[in-house]
Amino acid sequence: MTAQNLLNFFEELIDSPEKAGDVETITKRSMDLFNEITDRLRNSTPDERNKLQDELTEAAEKMNQEFEKLCGKYGMTREQMENMVNDPSNFDSETWSSIESLRKDISKNQQSLIQNLGSSEPTPKKKVKKEGSKRKTSKKWINA
Repeated sequence: MTAQNLLNFFEELIDSPEKAGDVETITKRSMDLFNEITDRLRNSTPDERNKLQDELTEAAEKMNQEFEKLCGKYGMTREQMENMVNDPSNFDSETWSSIESLRKDISKNQQSLIQNLGSSEPTPKKKVKKEGSKRKTSKKWINA
């Protein structure tokens, strides 16, 4: 259900941003969703984790489609919209600080999640060096 919660939140942001709340509320809700996803991934079996990852991938695809629609609604390309959102001059300092804080928190939590999930994965087997006949070469293979 986490993936659906994420998709619902994103659709609410696109369809009726005034209902989503101010930047602080959106930031908190975003972090709550991210933490919920993180907890589910950390505390799941490999099969549950794979299912959740599939659900999140599907949700991400839908969000990308919705984002493309949003860009079209405002007559912008994806790149133009991303540039606008990444430009601090488009926001007051408080809003920009909230956006940056959210980005840092998500990045930090994402790295932590990757490390934790990575440590729970089986370690790859080392390659066993095969013994075999090696051709002997002369140390002086170049004659002067």
